[in-house]
Amino acid sequence: MKIHKLPLIFIVDDDSFFTELVRMKLEDKHYSRLETYASGEECIRNMSHSPDIIFLDHEMVGGMNGIETLRAIKKIKKSTEVIFLTGQEDPQVARNALKYGAYDYVVKNESVLNRLTFLLPSLRKYMDAKNSTRDWEKGKKWAVGLVVCITIFVTLMTQDFVMDMLSK
Repeated sequence: MKIHKLPLIFIVDDDSFFTELVRMKLEDKHYSRLETYASGEECIRNMSHSPDIIFLDHEMVGGMNGIETLRAIKKIKKSTEVIFLTGQEDPQVARNALKYGAYDYVVKNESVLNRLTFLLPSLRKYMDAKNSTRDWEKGKKWAVGLVVCITIFVTLMTQDFVMDMLSK
């Protein structure tokens, strides 16, 4: 039986009221590993905590915007899934968010909290499947390496045997 640890979720938004609403909604859904940050720079400084999921606002006052922060996150830890949040419905921002690796683009409206909590189970399944594939790929590489080592060993042993036979 596979034990799932709760994901570490960063909430990155300069709107402290919205951040608190998201935090409370996630806690109601039993997500307890939450960290909140008011800027992209603060998020980047804390990437060493290895977040699994980041809810990232686009329009933050001063400093990095959401796209810049997203690009920096993916350079540091590509496997971190980012759900991009914005108060505007700008197709260009949505395209850029998805282009630079966001899992989804969510507009902040009256249903945003429900949408975020709806996304989490499917995102966790996606992450589990991605991790299983990565584990399988590691195992496959290990097995190929083992076959190569055995082949080299057998070849060397055969050469030694042939050389011994020829010298007799």
